[in-house]
Amino acid sequence: MIQAFILDMDGIIVDTEVIQLEAFRLFLKEHDVKFSNNFIESFVGYSIHDNMLQINKHLLAGKELDVENSVKRRNDIYVNLLSNEDLTPLPGILELISHCQGNNLKLALTTSSEWRQVETIMSRIANNYKTLFDVIVTGDDVINKKPAPDIYVNTVEKLNLPAQSCIAFEDSRAGVESAVAAGVTCFAVRNRYFDDIQLKKADRLINSVKEALENRFWV
Repeated sequence: MIQAFILDMDGIIVDTEVIQLEAFRLFLKEHDVKFSNNFIESFVGYSIHDNMLQINKHLLAGKELDVENSVKRRNDIYVNLLSNEDLTPLPGILELISHCQGNNLKLALTTSSEWRQVETIMSRIANNYKTLFDVIVTGDDVINKKPAPDIYVNTVEKLNLPAQSCIAFEDSRAGVESAVAAGVTCFAVRNRYFDDIQLKKADRLINSVKEALENRFWV
């Protein structure tokens, strides 16, 4: 019996992946580093810290940047970009929130993004957004980010529910692997960054949260 839904933020609640990647492009241009779009798009779903390690490894071997300072600078660029964007919930999100409220189901927000980004994004999505969720877990709350299971293990513990009674909505391979490794049922939303094979570990592939809600795939 399903008792809770767990939502990733970027790519599930709101379409911010394009902005995330643009922040990386601007960061690398500041350092006059050449890159391919395929390399940048491989960052989707992973923490900024892990992505910065990949930049050092593949683009800057022998002249690596300080990771922590680079993460901060890249995130500053991202937050600045967000201030100029119109952010709206993706299809099905508001309806899912209403469904949870009307059926005594718990709702969690689980994201590898840092708290500052969650606050910046979610406060523009809904007034008093914290009241919509029973649990909010961010990348600041765990040492090992997705695809490690830690963030979902943390979420399930705070929900005080069995992992198998929760459904997570994810849009990335790292997110899917994180949820599944924690024993959480995972619905993967198809998107431009991953093909079905890359999302194959998900329990179900869907086209949108709206589709899942309209068809009650968990029943």
